[in-house]
Amino acid sequence: MTAPVRPGPPPSGSGPGPVLTDRELELLRRQAAGETYRDIAPTLFMSVSGVGSMSKRMIDRMGARNLAHAIHLAHQHRLLDPPATVKLSPPLLRVLELVADGWTNAEIARRLNLSEHTVKDHVKKIRRLLGARDRAHAAVLAVEARIIRRPEIRTS
Repeated sequence: MTAPVRPGPPPSGSGPGPVLTDRELELLRRQAAGETYRDIAPTLFMSVSGVGSMSKRMIDRMGARNLAHAIHLAHQHRLLDPPATVKLSPPLLRVLELVADGWTNAEIARRLNLSEHTVKDHVKKIRRLLGARDRAHAAVLAVEARIIRRPEIRTS
């Protein structure tokens, strides 16, 4: 049996943070790092479908809309360490730059000579690594973190 994990003081006005077991917290850490259910399953001694079920229950218990929102809440309540500088592989970085330029997955696939499914997977991984809600949020976070540069956008 694992003891619940509760963060230090939550941000003011945000109420108490979610209570997660050690196992759920490990799952969330690994998902925030971009690992797939298949990557996580052996380390938690679970089946891939078991990891998926546990993830869904955890997201629901946190009151999150999806995994990216759960990761955001976990950071907000100090359950996860602040995101380190994200290092994206060159293919992911190129996809992110095109997303930030407003290209659709189909347009990116044609431009980079990839399948649309591969582009969709890349965008999903980028969102997970950045803790972004959607592709637009990923682009904003990437500019703010100076992962990509956009001369027309000034950052503080």
